Amino acid sequence: SYLEAGRNVMTLFENKGWTSIITDDLVENVLFMMSVVVGLLTGLVGYIMTTLDRNLFVAYPNPGLMGFLMGLLVGFVMTSVLMS
Repeated sequence: SYLEAGRNVMTLFENKGWTSIITDDLVENVLFMMSVVVGLLTGLVGYIMTTLDRNLFVAYPNPGLMGFLMGLLVGFVMTSVLMS
């Protein structure tokens, strides 16, 4: 069955010492997704700030978008540096 085959594969990985390789690969993906989520949340905060105060990015035609992009960039870069 499918479940038995999965258990056999995990037993094989444990016997060969590959579980640390698999775990390291999964951790990298989780940290990347956390960086994206934090970037999106700070982008949302930047968007809310620019919609409440229109004087933040006056020179741009769409200040809400610019606030979102700046927040996204700052949040993504900061968490990428901290989680690496």
